[in-house]
Amino acid sequence: MRVRKSEMRPTRAGCSRLKRECIAQAPGAHKRKATSPLGVARLEKKLDTMACLVGVSSRMTSDAASKTEQGNRRQAQKTSQLVLPWDESFNFTHESASVILTKYRTEMACYCPSVVIPLDMTVPELQQKGPLLLSAILMVTCLDDANRKKRMADQFLEHVSRSIFKKWQSNLDILQAILVCISWYHLLPESEAQLSIILQLGLAMLRSLGLHRRPNPSSGKLPQSCERDNAPTTDERRAYLGCFYTACLAATFAKDMDPLRYTCYTEECCRVLEELREYPTDMYLVQLARLNLSSDSVQTCVEALGAELKRLKPSSAQGRIQDSILALQYSSLELLLYESALEDHSSNSACNSTGGHYDILHSSMASAKAFFSTFSSLTPQYFLYLPYSVYQQYYHAVDSLSKFLLLAWKERDQISTRITMDVTMAVNMFIAKAKEAVQLLNHEESSLCAEEILYQLIARVRAFEELHEARLAGVESYDNDRNAASRNSIQDATFALPHDMSWQFLESE
Repeated sequence: MRVRKSEMRPTRAGCSRLKRECIAQAPGAHKRKATSPLGVARLEKKLDTMACLVGVSSRMTSDAASKTEQGNRRQAQKTSQLVLPWDESFNFTHESASVILTKYRTEMACYCPSVVIPLDMTVPELQQKGPLLLSAILMVTCLDDANRKKRMADQFLEHVSRSIFKKWQSNLDILQAILVCISWYHLLPESEAQLSIILQLGLAMLRSLGLHRRPNPSSGKLPQSCERDNAPTTDERRAYLGCFYTACLAATFAKDMDPLRYTCYTEECCRVLEELREYPTDMYLVQLARLNLSSDSVQTCVEALGAELKRLKPSSAQGRIQDSILALQYSSLELLLYESALEDHSSNSACNSTGGHYDILHSSMASAKAFFSTFSSLTPQYFLYLPYSVYQQYYHAVDSLSKFLLLAWKERDQISTRITMDVTMAVNMFIAKAKEAVQLLNHEESSLCAEEILYQLIARVRAFEELHEARLAGVESYDNDRNAASRNSIQDATFALPHDMSWQFLESE
């Protein structure tokens, strides 16, 4: 409501300038109305929305900065040098080491079931858990530089020896690294004589860790530093079975050491891995171990071992490379059984004329044929990365075939079975496989180093062919000398033949 101004009140300047009547407003005429609750709610909602937008923007900025920092850190890690347990740098980056580790997992790990690396384990994690194991994997897998491989092998063996003998170190990392080294020893530029030394180092580490037997804290003896009072882990059980299997192979085919005995603890480790089956290769390791259950007593119980071997014979092949390796192992042990049985028969002259002797010889030839047939079925892509034990078995099979053929040649008059395999055929099959593998490597960076390794394997198997030829020449020379001695004994007779008969006439007959 407007009221007219009193005559006593002064006129405002604006009204005077505009020449308008100055009318004063009553007090409280423009008092603001109270804000409704709905309006307050709308304002609060707007403020909350603005606060959320500001918070999200801040978090996005922070996350982007964090991701950028992580990406930079990962990139720096990829390009950073990988430090091996020894001093000299071999120019491995974390990125190149990851590529090599992936190659090992896809092409080689299935042949070494005694050492398992989880699929989700990265190079930094493996380097922290098992630095020497990672170094061994890089050493056997990387084939792009022969000189670097030679330096790595020399420094690896030196580091292992120093760790065991000078620093008195005992850990699973060293044992697993030794098992990987032995599995692909043919890929290393080291002499064959050193293999048994490396294996002895592994067995010494096995005993130092106390992994060769079941923990027994209540034995009443003073506890040693290596003894454990807890159950072994599955990794430790795998390492023990790997040592057992490798030692049995060395005793069986190289014959330069005593085998480990198949004990109750060995069977316990097999049973635990068989029940848990943490990895697909666990059953493969169990089968390898059980095939060598009684290899330490081959000479004394051939028949019993033959029955046990048939019980352990691998089931129908499933098309896996491990099944073929198991079949080769089975045939190798059969050859060993028959070779021992024939040696036992040969030592007893009364047994040589029995039918059982020829039956064993026939069965030995069948086992040799089965071995080489299985080997010929392997595709060339697997040839280079097969474990060293397979090549040991092949050399032994060629050597056994040579002995069987020589025995068959001596007794050719009594044997009616037609022999369809000889040493030259077995050697040529090996060489053909190796050359096919070389052709597959022509497009790889590592082809030169790989070719050198394959040709070394070829030279080794050719040496067995030369040995067979020398043996055959010796047998033929012995037969010729024996025939000549027989003729001389006739000519040395001092009595005369009746009716003017001549000794020369008898010789021509």
